[in-house]
Amino acid sequence: MAGKISPKDPTGRTVQLSRVRLSFAESLQEARVPKDSAPGTEPKHGANILIEKGGKYPDDFASNVQAVKQALAAACREFKRPEDWWKTLFEDSPKECAFRKGTRYKKSDGAIYDGYEEALVIAAKGPRGGREGFRPKIMDRYKRDVEVKDINAVAYNGTYADVIVSFYGTKNGGTPRISASIEAIRSHQEGDRLGGGGVEVSSDDFDDLEDDDFAGAGGSVSSSDDDLLG
Repeated sequence: MAGKISPKDPTGRTVQLSRVRLSFAESLQEARVPKDSAPGTEPKHGANILIEKGGKYPDDFASNVQAVKQALAAACREFKRPEDWWKTLFEDSPKECAFRKGTRYKKSDGAIYDGYEEALVIAAKGPRGGREGFRPKIMDRYKRDVEVKDINAVAYNGTYADVIVSFYGTKNGGTPRISASIEAIRSHQEGDRLGGGGVEVSSDDFDDLEDDDFAGAGGSVSSSDDDLLG
């Protein structure tokens, strides 16, 4: 398995990412108001997607990041911006870019969130802006649809997953930005728990998993924040 551009989206804005991790996934089951939101903000479905430099599956990192960079360039083109516009947001205005350095995510005491130190992160909502009731398609490791009541037991914080994500430009609120929509999640249901415009998808978009792959998370390798993008 490897990250790639989705063949179902002719715009090139949609990626299939392999063996990434989910974080802040509670709102996949029950819509929640994002932290630090303005008064009156409606609850949203969504999650953070961690692309790990090390972790249990370091071989997936390069293909996942390359696919994301290609999709971001496609989203910029469609939004009538230069292909590398996302890079300016990534470095200078990270709140306006759904793709960010994990070191941007800090607790109130300044500490980086667990699991984020050596990762790149996609902050994504569900389809249609993640409005209540609009969740991504969520499947278990055997590609069976998951009932709403069981979502957080399957797609939990820290689990490895294969995901389909679409990037798009928007001016909601008056500020141009690159946002992301999670279209589908196939949880591997493995991995230690962590704290704290789409396309048609089906179970056939994901490869089958072998039962002997059903194991816990492994170690990590060291890296610097500067070399995550390659």
